[in-house]
Amino acid sequence: MAGYETGKTMRELSVELGIHRNTVSSYLRRTSARLRRPGLDPTQARTVADLYQAGWSSGRLAEMFEVSADTVLKALRQSGTPIRPRRGGPRPSHRHPDNPTDQPGRRRQEIHATGGDIRRICDLFGLSVEAATRYAL
Repeated sequence: MAGYETGKTMRELSVELGIHRNTVSSYLRRTSARLRRPGLDPTQARTVADLYQAGWSSGRLAEMFEVSADTVLKALRQSGTPIRPRRGGPRPSHRHPDNPTDQPGRRRQEIHATGGDIRRICDLFGLSVEAATRYAL
């Protein structure tokens, strides 16, 4: 795996060799190669912070640096960069699904539209039958 030692990433090698990146990783471990820690190096982390402050989204930065959005957000937090509220895309699922204050307007509209069909309410909102029954009443 001379390519890895010259600076290529596991992802680049997997594409080049036509194998999964986990296979590349396994092979490198068997050959006792010194594995680089995935993520952003200090220079990349500074660039991420600068671009984020210039208005780039964490998702766009993740794509650019070929890392996860969580890696980008971690680097931003470590640099002390304030994280902006989300603008689009799905909301994080940290809200409790049985909380009646969670999106009450939308839930009421959908429940009305389903005619109180408990199964559809469960499917739409990922609720338990018990919680969906409370909304339907």
